[in-house]
Formats: sequence, structure tokens, C-alpha cells
Amino acid sequence: MKKYLTIAKAEWLDAIQSYQEVILWIIIQSLPILVMGVLWSSSGASLSAAKISYLVSYYIVIFLVDRLTSFYFEKNLQDEIREGTFSRYLLKPVMVQKYLIWAGLGGKLFNSIFLLFPIMLIISTVFSGYLVIPNLLYLCLFVVSLISAFFIQFSMSILVTSVAFFIEQAFAFNHLHWMLDAVAGGYMLPLTFYPKILGNFFGFLPFACVYFVPVNIFTGQFPVEIASQKIGVSVFWAITLYIFSNFVWRTGIKRYSSVGG
Repeated sequence: MKKYLTIAKAEWLDAIQSYQEVILWIIIQSLPILVMGVLWSSSGASLSAAKISYLVSYYIVIFLVDRLTSFYFEKNLQDEIREGTFSRYLLKPVMVQKYLIWAGLGGKLFNSIFLLFPIMLIISTVFSGYLVIPNLLYLCLFVVSLISAFFIQFSMSILVTSVAFFIEQAFAFNHLHWMLDAVAGGYMLPLTFYPKILGNFFGFLPFACVYFVPVNIFTGQFPVEIASQKIGVSVFWAITLYIFSNFVWRTGIKRYSSVGG
């Protein structure tokens, strides 16, 4: 455990050194949230007050969920696998997956304390009249769904990275992952806004468990019984994808070792 805490600390220190870049990305990612909030809050009589409040809250919480659950190591690791420099990870006395998780946690801790929460405070103040605040029960359910979303996103990132073991030009799968998150996960638009058949289909996929489910639990759109069921589905996907991604990863490592010698 000590070595993984050291990894998280190292990532924390690295984030401090490159804080200008982190600030820039946080600002870039927060701008669409502000735009969507202004768009829906200015809808006027075309939507009910409750609907406007839900939509403004939806995009604010989407931003929170995205910053706490997303990983960004795919492109760098794919490049290292293609170039052969990935071997350095195999020489370290740590599991690569655990290394990536703890490194991600170190970066997220820095982002949360110094960037995410201040920006969330500003956004929440701007839209204070529309923000939905969950009660304690829904907040606890939201945290559980957030943990499931974290591991789903991690497993999906591992799968996307693993493609590089089998295909030389694997970066297109990064875009596919982002697209599925945006469309099927409800990042761009709540799944309830899609045609019913399409919304129901996306609702069965793991991407919905990353954004749509946690946000709708936070905003109280699901009764407690339905929220519990949704969390059960999220936990199922988190466990299934974690097992499957580990299998694909190990298969890829064997192939990489046999090719690289």
C-alpha cells in the first residue's frame, strides 16, 4: 500500500508543477457547462421551472462526475506500447493497473481541492436559483454510483489502451470511447430526450452508468427503489468490465512480451 500512496503523492507533485495546464483544461471544460446552464435557464415559458432546474443541475453535476471519474492515460500508453517504451512499466514492482488507479487518484485529489471545487462553487453560485440539492439518502446513493462510474471508466480506458497491443493505430478507439460517453452516456443530452427505443437501448449500456445514472440520482429523478436498481446495474457493469478488461490486458501483455522479446 505504501508504494501506491507514494505513486499518488508523485502525481500530486507533478500536478502542482503543471498547474497552469490543469487550470486551462478545467476552464475549457467548464465553459460548455456555463453555456448550457445559461441556455436552459433562459428558456423562459417554453419549459416548466422544475424542468429548467433539472437541466441546469444536470449539466453542472455532469461536470463534477466527469472530473471525478474520467481517466486520460490512453493516448500516452498507446504511444508507449507502439514505440516499445511501455516495457519500463513491466520492470516496476507494481501492477500497472493499480499504478494507473493511484496515479489517477493523486491527480484528482489535486484537481478537486484547488480547481474543481472552487469552480463548482462559482458555477453553483451563478445558478443558485436552479440547482437541485439532494437529501442525505440520495447523496449517499450518488456517492455509491460515483464509485461504480469510476471503475467503469477505468475499465473502459484499460480496454481502449489494450487495443494498442493488437492494432498499431489504435487512437481511433479513444474517439469512439469519447463519442459513446457523450451520446450513449448522456453527457451531451439526458437519455430521456432521445426517442424512447433509443433511450432504452442506451440505458442498458455501461455508458449510461457513468453519467446519466449518477446525475439523475443526484437530482432525485429516480425513486429510491429505482435508484437502488440502477446502482445494482452499475455495480454489475463495473465488476464485469473490470474482469473483462483485465483479461484483455493480460492477453495483450503476453502478445507484447512475445513480440518484444
